[in-house]
Amino acid sequence: MAYVKRETPVLGWADKKRRVVAASIVVAFVFSTVAIAYMASPAVRQSFVLATSMHPEQYSELYLDNATHLPTSAPAGKPRSFSFRVVNHEGLTATYHYEVNMTVGQKATTVTSGVLVLADGQGKSTTVIFTVPTAGLSPTVQVRLVGRPQTVQFRTQS
Repeated sequence: MAYVKRETPVLGWADKKRRVVAASIVVAFVFSTVAIAYMASPAVRQSFVLATSMHPEQYSELYLDNATHLPTSAPAGKPRSFSFRVVNHEGLTATYHYEVNMTVGQKATTVTSGVLVLADGQGKSTTVIFTVPTAGLSPTVQVRLVGRPQTVQFRTQS
């Protein structure tokens, strides 16, 4: 059996130089295209900034304070109370409009409403007093932030 020796072509200095120049031209073309798109289009510029920078999560908290001690029994005509808390994590001062409703069957009654202005990182608890008007009802008390998706609620017995 005869072995054939194959020689690998050795690239000369000029061939290597041509490949480096060609690769440099391709890189320069891609970089120039991206730079022109970045400067010409605000949408591309905004996408680049969003993709390359960190932004903290922006959200608000709404919860019932002391949820294990909510009024489970609310005798008719006797005032009961609970409190809820709103905490701002929006990254700036935010205004929260809230509404507290008591629903019995299909009838909803507004117990109270108000406005909270909170700096970023600030929270505030609000106490609400409500009275069930008639005995034998099972009202649902709901707190909602108007214009926002947050609601909390609980049910009590009269």
